[in-house]
Order: sequence, then structure tokens, then C-alpha cells
Amino acid sequence: MITVLFNLVVYDLLNAIIIANQNTTSITSPSFSSRFKRIRFSANYVETNDSKLRTTVTELSTTSTPPTQNPVQENYPLFIINNHRFLYKIVPKVNCLDSKLVICVEISRTSNMTRQTIRQTWGSYANVSSNNSTLIFFLGSEHPSTNGSQSVQQFIDKEAELYGDILQEDYVDDYKNLSLKSVSILKWVSLKCPESHFLLKVDDDMYVNVPVLVQTLDDLSKSKGKEYPFIVGYAVQGTGPIRNPNSKWYASISEYKGNSYPRYASGVSYAMTTSAAKLLYNASLQVPVFWLEDVYVTGILAEKVKVEVIHNPLINIGKHEVSGCHFRNKISGHHYSASDMESIYKELYNTTIKCN
Repeated sequence: MITVLFNLVVYDLLNAIIIANQNTTSITSPSFSSRFKRIRFSANYVETNDSKLRTTVTELSTTSTPPTQNPVQENYPLFIINNHRFLYKIVPKVNCLDSKLVICVEISRTSNMTRQTIRQTWGSYANVSSNNSTLIFFLGSEHPSTNGSQSVQQFIDKEAELYGDILQEDYVDDYKNLSLKSVSILKWVSLKCPESHFLLKVDDDMYVNVPVLVQTLDDLSKSKGKEYPFIVGYAVQGTGPIRNPNSKWYASISEYKGNSYPRYASGVSYAMTTSAAKLLYNASLQVPVFWLEDVYVTGILAEKVKVEVIHNPLINIGKHEVSGCHFRNKISGHHYSASDMESIYKELYNTTIKCN
């Protein structure tokens, strides 16, 4: 037991040192094979085999002793199921301590061109100092079986050094690990952006009209109360797990025993108060991971800590016409290529174009 506790303390100290050293964009991690184990599922979810769930994460204890002080809130979970003890390979240089909005983009390691397009189009909102916003791209890591010729890590390291807006942890970047990526957003914003107001979680094929989003968040905060925690997005309710193994969103009974999901916000794009992010991150330490990230974060976790999920039709999960006029009074649209984003952005901010 003493050895285990000592190892956990050393692990946390390593992460603290990495976060503190803002000038370092990459570190050498221990081998994936020696540190990656399967997460332990309990409650409604049980451990599944590797062929069903390609989750490669650190083994977590269900009997961890809580620390004496919780950096997020005073009531620390009595029993920790998920410690989220992943090493930071890259930490962003940007400062989000008291940002009004932290824009968090979940994106694949290989999508460097999309990252660049987002920086130059709708994400450029964060470049204007008066907007007091921060843009961060969240990445996972290569599978341990990736050989040198297939690796793109050196290019990610250079990109991170150049822009300072990339956060990378050492869980495997995989569709089945999106919940880990979303929890990494909650963790970073809770601990490194504690005085921020709002966060946006968005997929990389979305176009976001950030000024309209910010106005919407401000209006909600005024009507609900400044301290009221909420999530806003395209709300989904009355749905349940798909039991067809051929479905992209298949969930076996062993993964989710219930017949229905709680109300949740579609994961392609949702926003929340930082106060909600802190509550959700705390809950994630106690609630076993479910691989459908929107159901897990905005449904299961939100229900546990009683964070309201607010529907807003301006946050769209479908594809609008590729036109700036269509986005004048909308927040988001889905399934856009990099060239689509460029076209929408140019038209949206072209004052000579008159929209019907």
C-alpha cells in the first residue's frame, strides 16, 4: 500500500511540474505498454474486452484515499473511481485563468490543416484581446504500436511550439476514448481556468458564430443568475442505448444496463458555465466512464450533480447552407470542411454582402 501511495504522489508531482513548465511543449513519457491498463467499470457498466472497447488508459483504484483539500470544490468525492491520471505530453502556453470564454476543440492528431483553418476563421475570435477568450485544441496520443514512419508526433510538437494552443495527454486518440478527451477539457478548465466564465466544447467539423454564442451565454447567465451552473446545446431526450452491434453508437447491456439515457446535449457542440464544468469534473471522479461522451458528460454526470441542460435551437447539429448569411443569427452548424469554414467566415464578415 505504501508503494502504491508513493507512486501516485510521484505521478501527480510529475504532472504538476509539466503543467508549470509552460516553456516545454513535449516530454518523454514512459512506454505506453508499461503504463496503460484498462479502466475499471462498475455500477451500470462492467469491464469489457479489448475488441469491444479500445480504451487504453491507466488502471484506476476504486479505493483511493481522497486528499485533504480539493482544488475544485470543498466536498471531495468520498470514493474515487476515475483519477484521470494521464501525463501531459504538451500543455498550452495560452493563459485562460480568467477568460470569459475558453474554446475547447476536440480534434484528431492528424488534422493539422483543420486546426489551422479554425485558427484563421471562427476561432480567430480568441485573437482579439478585447474578447478575452482562449482557443485550445485537445489531442490524445498515438497507439503504442505506431511505428516511426507513421508517427506525426514531431509535427504536433512543432505546431504546439509555434502556436501554443495545443493540449495533449497520453491516452490513445480513439473514437471510443472521446469521453476521456471531454473529461480532460473539464479538468483543464476547472484547474487552470478557474476564474473563467464559460467554456465551449466543439468538434472539429463545426462552424461556430462565437459572438452570437457569447451573447446567448450572457443572456442565460443574467436570466438564471450569475452563479447558476448550466449546459446549453442541442438537447436530446427520450432516447436510449442502441443494441444493434452494427451501429456506430452500439452500447451493450454490460456497458449500459438502463433502457434510456438521461436528457443530454448533443456532443458536436455544447457550452457551459465554468461553475458547471467544476461540478461535472468532480462527478467524473466518482462516476464510471461511459464511452458515448455527450451522454456521459452532459447526461449522466449532469444528472448526478443536477446541472440543467438547456436546449437552444441556434446550436444546430445539422448542416446549413455554406453561406455567411445563414449564420448571421445562428450559433453553429455541423459537417463542414475546411474550405466550407473559409467560405462561411469570409461571407459572414463581409459588410458589402446584403442578406435577405
